[in-house]
Amino acid sequence: MSSNKPNDNELPRHDTRSTHRLGCDMLQRELLRCGIHVEARNTKQGSDFFAAQSLSDNSNRPLRTPILVRAASRANFSVIRKHEKITNLVLAYVWHVRDGCSAKVYAMTYTEAITIASQMGWTKTASWKKFGWYTNNEPGKRLREALAPYESTPERWRILTRIK
Repeated sequence: MSSNKPNDNELPRHDTRSTHRLGCDMLQRELLRCGIHVEARNTKQGSDFFAAQSLSDNSNRPLRTPILVRAASRANFSVIRKHEKITNLVLAYVWHVRDGCSAKVYAMTYTEAITIASQMGWTKTASWKKFGWYTNNEPGKRLREALAPYESTPERWRILTRIK
């Protein structure tokens, strides 16, 4: 007699693309609430989208800040060396995207993310040296304390996108 109940290996898993899309959508709504305009991405430049504002000198040239979203169903912090090539990149870590009540966002420059990775000792690991990346799926107290100054606020976004 067979059971209709799937075993653990057959349980449906969350689609990581939909998790990423949810994280991007959440962040874009947050930026719009902060008065920051969002522009579509250019996939060749390696970001998910841009935060854009006109320069205050009335030149009509938009100031565009590339934003890369690192969305996760739980808490996750990762740094990838190849992102250092993207000028003025802002990394946005969106945690708990499938539970809107507890969603948390951290935003920082790539340089700030590398500083945290160095403080945590990750840039000395085999993963970093061999592959150029490190990820932590279970941020402990020390990492959460290091991330606290980067929690998303309207003021934080104004600083990151250089809005006066």
